[in-house]
Amino acid sequence: MDDQQFKAPLESAVNSPVWVIKIGSAILTDYGKTIDRALITALAQQISQLRQAGKQVILVSSGAIAAGIQKLGWAEKPSALPKQQAAAAVGQAVLARVYEEIFFTQGIQTAQILLTHEDAADRKRYLNIRATVNALLDSGILPIVNENDTVSFDEIRFGDNDNLGAMVANLTHAGMYVILTDQNGLYDADPREHPSAKLVRYDFADNPMLDTYIGQSKSTLGSGGMLTKLQAARKAMNSGTATAITHGHRGNNIVSLLTGDFEGTLLFSHQGVPAKKQWLASQLQTRGTLIVDEGAAQALLAQGKSLLSIGIVRIAGHFPRGAIVSVVDNKGIEIAKGIVNYGSQDLEKIIGIPSYEIANVLGFVLEKHIIHRDNLALVSG
Repeated sequence: MDDQQFKAPLESAVNSPVWVIKIGSAILTDYGKTIDRALITALAQQISQLRQAGKQVILVSSGAIAAGIQKLGWAEKPSALPKQQAAAAVGQAVLARVYEEIFFTQGIQTAQILLTHEDAADRKRYLNIRATVNALLDSGILPIVNENDTVSFDEIRFGDNDNLGAMVANLTHAGMYVILTDQNGLYDADPREHPSAKLVRYDFADNPMLDTYIGQSKSTLGSGGMLTKLQAARKAMNSGTATAITHGHRGNNIVSLLTGDFEGTLLFSHQGVPAKKQWLASQLQTRGTLIVDEGAAQALLAQGKSLLSIGIVRIAGHFPRGAIVSVVDNKGIEIAKGIVNYGSQDLEKIIGIPSYEIANVLGFVLEKHIIHRDNLALVSG
């Protein structure tokens, strides 16, 4: 492929204000021997440089089970699920302490967030997670996300943090998702069996040819491989996120994305409308209706703005926070569908008031937007 066609999506991804970085078990724990503190130190330095460049960074970390196995002195990963969960419980504490100590040397405060895939499936929990992550980012704190292996069942047996990282990228509308692994990237053949295999430099994540390049490359510690990385890139693509796959031990490779000296594979999205908005616009059933004034309607239609409480004239229906509702102008014409940040009971109290008054009326603020533009799809106009 002509690399010139990737210039625009590359610039868009690099210039994105939100980046997600995922680090795998194999390189994080030196293939289960011990936590690689030198690697984490180098990672902390690169994340510090990204933050200085104006990026908000979220770290997705594997390695809890591996770290727990090492701490407990077990010879290998146990097959019994309760023992895997026990190892995860021990390992989470170990990882959190190491991250806190090392990132502190870079002046970065860390916070731990443990998730399961069910958290993303539940819309209320999805919104709560996003609000928490955004609050941490706005406070200059580095969120470190891991799968909650201590309580998860299917996630330990079948899951992987490549796809968890993609979920976080979707959640935060990140423009760049970097997967650090023990491979240089995606090759057009298995380089261990084919010395002439070529590294895929750029491509679109949904190119079916990529499937023919994937071999069986699962490690003994992690539950991923190049297949899950391609699957994750395709999930990240749904929100317009580019995915970079690169070797975690390759110098300053994350920061090199800023300068174009990156070595690895970059997979892009070329969807004009994010899948999330396509999904929203296609919803036939909504839980309620928000009737907005002319100013709010124009802000949504012509300016791509979020919906604020001051622009709402009235509401119809009873719905919880996280429900999909219809947005209607003052002529009764549906102009959009979106996911509300407040339930109808709270929303009734803040109709028509400025965002800065929400706390005074409700006693709390979940979001300043009633519907964020990223959670709103136009259906008219």
